[in-house]
Amino acid sequence: MRHLVNNSKDNKMSDHLLGNASDGIFAAKALGLTGMAGIAAGIVAMAITLPKSSTEFFRRMLVTVLTSILVGPIIIEVYGFGSYTLRSQVGICFLVGVPSWLVMSYIVHWLEKQKDKTPQEISDEIRKLRGGD
Repeated sequence: MRHLVNNSKDNKMSDHLLGNASDGIFAAKALGLTGMAGIAAGIVAMAITLPKSSTEFFRRMLVTVLTSILVGPIIIEVYGFGSYTLRSQVGICFLVGVPSWLVMSYIVHWLEKQKDKTPQEISDEIRKLRGGD
């Protein structure tokens, strides 16, 4: 049996995910085309802030992917993008992950500047960043 078909009057869609090769090709195109904007934005962000080592690259990539997977669906639900197509939702998840790469870059750069300072000087710097004097 190749796949099951729901023959009810209400729903005549098949109950399989990918019934044949053309369905798989369509799914790959649908997900790929929507993610192009996110991938392009990611490439630009990564090109602007290149990591200094492969370890730093993998750490930033891990944070970016986790942000996409964990925060992307929350953004979709909170802002009501649930009715959008799957392609659009995947693109939103990609775009949500891109800022985390830039935030990680900023944090690493800031920590490198602070490495020769005492804890008191670091706390004073944090107060300045927060707007307190």
